[in-house]
Amino acid sequence: MTKILVIEDEQLVRENILDLLEAEGFDGIGAENGHVGVTWAWDCTPDLIICDVMMPELDGYEVLKLLHKEPVTATIPFIFLTAKADKSDFRQGMQLGADDYITKPFTSADLLGAIAVRLERKAATVRQSEKKLEELRKSLTNKPKYTSTAVFDNEFAALKQSQFTGQLSVKAEGGGEQQWIFYLYLGRLLYATGGTHPMRRWQRNISTYCPQIERYQENMPIDADSPAEYQLLNLWLDRQQISREQVAQVIRAIV
Repeated sequence: MTKILVIEDEQLVRENILDLLEAEGFDGIGAENGHVGVTWAWDCTPDLIICDVMMPELDGYEVLKLLHKEPVTATIPFIFLTAKADKSDFRQGMQLGADDYITKPFTSADLLGAIAVRLERKAATVRQSEKKLEELRKSLTNKPKYTSTAVFDNEFAALKQSQFTGQLSVKAEGGGEQQWIFYLYLGRLLYATGGTHPMRRWQRNISTYCPQIERYQENMPIDADSPAEYQLLNLWLDRQQISREQVAQVIRAIV
């Protein structure tokens, strides 16, 4: 079921939209302010977001900025709801990356029409990405070796363009068991590991950028789809032992 997040501080408007979405077969999620909306978006990754512009504390523009900073929410279709119809307001929203702008008051047809258009465009983008990814996979079938850094760069660029999610494993020719693993999400590089002495490199960067962390090994569940080091960074971040900037510094240094 298509999941749609509605961020609206006016309870009556929010509930009316959620009732409409439910009647049309959508899974609607309501958030009463921008802070709750951003948290819900990060946690449940909806298929589309409808957001009011004028809200206390965190307005719609700030919500969109925060969502665009995270790869998992950066590409979610985003529709603004607003009582402001000034051209400068429209321009500001579109410059931030909004997909549509609906002015209040609006009809059910207005809202459902905008939702249908954005979901179809998202589906078309996914189909195009899947097509490019399949073409890329076919092109890689008979090319097991990278003969130069230029070839590797071109293949990596293709993965980015196709918004590939998964792992890219590269072994050094004549290098024995030496290999590198790149973890990508929607074409964005999240993490990399491998090469010579990966744990030594990890410990060196933790000591440099996270000096408050004294232990490198912890008893924790290991997700086979991501490296233990990356999971530790997330664990320490959740515990507020390190900051997002420290995480970014460690990942940049390692990559």
